[in-house]
Amino acid sequence: MPYEYLLLVPLLFFFFFLLSQLWAEVICRTRPEEVLELRLGLSWRLGQRELRAPLYRWRPGRNLMERWKSARRKGQIPSLGPGDWKLFLRLGIPLLKAATLRASGRLRLGTGDAGGTGFAVGLFWSVLGLAQALAKAACRDADIGLRIEPEFTRAELEIDARCILSVPVIHIISAAARGLTYLRRHGAKTEGTRG
Repeated sequence: MPYEYLLLVPLLFFFFFLLSQLWAEVICRTRPEEVLELRLGLSWRLGQRELRAPLYRWRPGRNLMERWKSARRKGQIPSLGPGDWKLFLRLGIPLLKAATLRASGRLRLGTGDAGGTGFAVGLFWSVLGLAQALAKAACRDADIGLRIEPEFTRAELEIDARCILSVPVIHIISAAARGLTYLRRHGAKTEGTRG
């Protein structure tokens, strides 16, 4: 009799997995040392509290752009074709509509010239306003709270920013199912036209 209740445990874990959200967090800092970090995990929201379980952490280290360009030249990073972009949009748009975006941080910017600094800070504020509007239109809930501080006396770029994107797991599963359906139909159409 008690062994039948053990069958409920995997079902309960699966149910809690479906109720979870997958989150990705990007951290970018320039001081005291340069840090670029990506974290992935699952989270559950219980009222005002949130339980987070980190699953993966990636720190690329220095010379990321040089390594990326070198791998691109060697052909180790594939490029996306037109059909791949269609699939990417078919998967990405429904996921964004269910996503929650939180961005916060501080950007300290100076060009060494007061006029140039004022122009650059104004440009960054307009880009930030556009990003806020696009994020609110694309995501279910979005909040971008980035402070931009001008430094009029010297040339400086200091970044301390964090961005978290979370998507419910059930939406990821449904988008993957739509993507597989699209691939099956698209593959069947191309095979029928070749023969």
